[in-house]
Amino acid sequence: GEAEYIQWKKYIPALTRMALDPGLLNGWLSEESSWAPWHAIHMLGELEAWESAPALAPLADLENDWLSDHLPHIWADMGVEVEPSLWMILENTSASTKQRGLAAQGLQMLAEDNEPVEVKVVGGFEKILQNTKTFDPTLNAYLLYYLKEMDSLEEIRATIDSAFDQGRVDENIFTLDDLEEDDFDDEPDDGFDLD
Repeated sequence: GEAEYIQWKKYIPALTRMALDPGLLNGWLSEESSWAPWHAIHMLGELEAWESAPALAPLADLENDWLSDHLPHIWADMGVEVEPSLWMILENTSASTKQRGLAAQGLQMLAEDNEPVEVKVVGGFEKILQNTKTFDPTLNAYLLYYLKEMDSLEEIRATIDSAFDQGRVDENIFTLDDLEEDDFDDEPDDGFDLD
């Protein structure tokens, strides 16, 4: 309950340190202590410890990325308060592409079932895609992938076309064909059997 939650809140700094502890992070999966960072980041998600979101971003750059795959879910679990931190990571051009991509994925997850956040996310991703001075083609490809997941490609079609025209999207990751592909699952059922 609430009391327990408040009691746990005071452990957030310790959990954050544990999540980032190099000794634990470089351990072996067979050692129980190596699971400590995994448990710590999940606890931080449960505690909605959005304050620690920026501190966790460097986990994205670990060679052993079994933790980084969890970051977007964990950030999304932290609730809407985490949103400014995720924008900070995403918009930080000196952060690694992986950090920025995971932050973008966290934002996309945060936008699920949340219309106001979705509007901000689509607008924010579009702004990054429009940037012709400092851009990262890999990140732009990820953004398009997440926009596709959100069914928001059509709204910003002009921006997308110019990003492709100007070579600002890594087409090894996301191509114009990916934009066109409609999964049959998304088609309305009109009674025809495709089998």
